[in-house]
Amino acid sequence: MATISSCGDKSSPNEDRIVVAKLFSRGDADWLQERVEWAQRIGANQFLIFPDQVLREGAAEVLNNSGIDLWLIATIFYNDNNQGTSASAQAQLAELGREPKWAICDDGLPARQEGGWLRTVCPNDHEYMDYRIESLKPAFRACHFTGISLDFIRYFTYWERTRPDTDPQSLRNACFCDVCVADFAQKNGIAAIEGDNTVEKAEFIKKNYFNQWTAYKCANIDKTIEKILTELRKEFPHLKSNIHAVPYTNDDYNGAIKSILGQDFALLSKRVNQISPMTYNVMCERPAEWINDVTADIVGVVNGRVPVVPTIQSATSATVTDSVFTEALISALKSPSSGVVIWQFERLTEARLDIIDSILNNK
Repeated sequence: MATISSCGDKSSPNEDRIVVAKLFSRGDADWLQERVEWAQRIGANQFLIFPDQVLREGAAEVLNNSGIDLWLIATIFYNDNNQGTSASAQAQLAELGREPKWAICDDGLPARQEGGWLRTVCPNDHEYMDYRIESLKPAFRACHFTGISLDFIRYFTYWERTRPDTDPQSLRNACFCDVCVADFAQKNGIAAIEGDNTVEKAEFIKKNYFNQWTAYKCANIDKTIEKILTELRKEFPHLKSNIHAVPYTNDDYNGAIKSILGQDFALLSKRVNQISPMTYNVMCERPAEWINDVTADIVGVVNGRVPVVPTIQSATSATVTDSVFTEALISALKSPSSGVVIWQFERLTEARLDIIDSILNNK
């Protein structure tokens, strides 16, 4: 087991600290019960879980009896059914009646990671958004949920492979489909967007209206969150909200958090109850201190309006050793953090549980 040093400068008294168990995998009721007991053991006060896990036989009873606040993970402009020929994917297509309208980048190509899993939907596909909201309701009806945790509530980028030395100009910008371009022009009073194709139109917008384009994207994400919460609160009036934030500081990659992702934390903090930057430092090839750097930057942007709770990786590997995990946990808890999210919680080892218990509970 790793040597545990004091984390010292904690952001708040223990009773106020937010400790989140965030699941990725799915299992049967017995499997879920074991993870709930892990969460209870370390004193977790939030449990994040996907809708299809909630709807498995026996899961709702386990969750409702956990004594932990339940938050439903909702993947918005991406979801597990967006690709493939699985039965669930086909069911989605049947219910929606078509494929989603995929976002288009400034290179004229779909907003998709080459050769990979990530593909995102156009944020102006309103019919798709109506479908996504409705698809969440069965899980909310099954359990006593405190909140919704919004993932992929952003424009396209594959941030997981954005390195410290990445050229900002290499980041693809979306969405430049005909619907988005026309909507942008109309809302900004632009008579004509010059260009004969997507690439030329994108270049015209970026050259002449870059700030307006960035503001448009940020407003679109904010309005989408407003729509989701408004619709769900008609049936679940006390629902709180969290957003999964891309772990860029305000200055990273020439302000990409706004201009590429459309995540304006100053704006969104007026809408949501919590912000969780996905500070996977090993994945992003950053030192543990970077977790606190990102957290502090977001806290500064939101001016303390909402708690900021960074997320760390739990999986054991050659690179994520117990010592590396311990350093990440300590950094995540440093002021001005309001706590920590542990992902993938289900992959914790006994040693990791002991580390967490010792640090969180001063054992």
